[in-house]
Amino acid sequence: MELNLKDKIVLITGASGGIGTAICHEFLVEGSIVYACYNGNENKIKTILESDGINQEMKNKLFPLKMNVTDQNSVKEGFRIILNKFVKIDVLVNCAGISNERPFLLTEEEEWEKIMTVNLSSIARLCRHALKPMFREKKGAIVNVSSVLGSRFGRGNIPYAVSKAGINRFTQALATEIGPKGIRINAVCPGIIETTMSHALKSRLGDNVTDIIPLQRNGKPEEVAKAVVFLASEKAASYITGTTLIIDGGISV
Repeated sequence: MELNLKDKIVLITGASGGIGTAICHEFLVEGSIVYACYNGNENKIKTILESDGINQEMKNKLFPLKMNVTDQNSVKEGFRIILNKFVKIDVLVNCAGISNERPFLLTEEEEWEKIMTVNLSSIARLCRHALKPMFREKKGAIVNVSSVLGSRFGRGNIPYAVSKAGINRFTQALATEIGPKGIRINAVCPGIIETTMSHALKSRLGDNVTDIIPLQRNGKPEEVAKAVVFLASEKAASYITGTTLIIDGGISV
């Protein structure tokens, strides 16, 4: 299905993570101009250029962008760079996130605050900046990467789960405000996906974790990425907003 994302200006945070790089890849395949935001090692962004299905034309549309989503000045500068070059932003994907795997009473207050800042507050910050040019264009799409833990709590990751629940409610609430402006916002809620971040969770749950998943396997980053580009597409998802799309192999059933 043609998603009509060619030459759309897309900003993706958390682009150096497993799901983030997969999302960048999918948008490049669709012909989008991708700003891949990272706050660590740029080399992880460069691996996107070496992945299957990426030709030279697509490579020329990838722009690595250093951005600390917890810092207002860093975010402001990132948007300045993009808008100076392209004037608009068509799609914002909030994928930056961190987790922890320890009991609540062993979670220091500083760690709690950091998780909330990176996972939840940064999304509000990025949306605030992206909505200004989207309002001018009277169109745009935002996709937030949440988690199935936003509605299905588990032991050992309370601050992460709370932050993701906040993302879900934020997505629904903001949809009612920006819908009349022609802008859509949705969230994807992955389950156990094969990424570095999920290793600690899988270690805690044990080797038999797939036994509790109806599809009997963990998810792949590209399966989340394909859902993101679907929700970003005005052609495919023009009447979808305020939705949290669960991608978990049925574990939350």
